Amino acid sequence: MKLEPHKLGLATAAAFAVIWMLCSFIFWQMPDMSMTESAYMMHSNMDNWSWKLHFGGFLGAFILWTLCGGISAWFIAVIYNKLF
Repeated sequence: MKLEPHKLGLATAAAFAVIWMLCSFIFWQMPDMSMTESAYMMHSNMDNWSWKLHFGGFLGAFILWTLCGGISAWFIAVIYNKLF
């Protein structure tokens, strides 16, 4: 079975966009809990750290994550199709 790289890339980009918006919303609503969870995931102490979510940072990361996710999925599909 062949994968359609463009469709997989677009679907992955859309999924990354939705996940980024959801994570940003959670962080915006619950920054302390988000910081604690991030510290657990990275096995570090972030008690003295602070994060600020501003629109420019949100938008820049939204674009970057969406593009990186879509391009990665497209590339994976191309490689998969060449191998199989």
